[in-house]
Amino acid sequence: MNRKIFTAITFLVLILINSLFFLLEHGLTATFWITFTFVWVAFISSYSFQMLFWHKLQTPEKGFLLLSSFTVTIIYELIQFPICILFTLQSNSIPSKITILVNIIILIVSWILTLGGLLGSNYIQKINARKSNHRTEL
Repeated sequence: MNRKIFTAITFLVLILINSLFFLLEHGLTATFWITFTFVWVAFISSYSFQMLFWHKLQTPEKGFLLLSSFTVTIIYELIQFPICILFTLQSNSIPSKITILVNIIILIVSWILTLGGLLGSNYIQKINARKSNHRTEL
């Protein structure tokens, strides 16, 4: 898929989700704004990692190695969306501290898994390069 098409689709989905949040909101509480902020953080961080994936995608082998990080970013967006819908619908009854805590935990776990996948793929690429250069040391 072309990067421009991917970028356009990503931001159209973001606009649709933001529109849905404003339609579902029950008062502009702190919980609503925290949820709104984390939706943007989710999309910007996922988009950044996905652009990194597209940038490093030079061969099918590298694409396969980066597939785990790409998958984690997609799953993060898919998890974040229903949680944010729930927080938006219940923004009057859910405390803002709970909203921050849940969203930060999900964000940190997602980033750790994504960065772990990137570091793992870099390590595998180094080992493959050493193997192809007939080196025996690790």
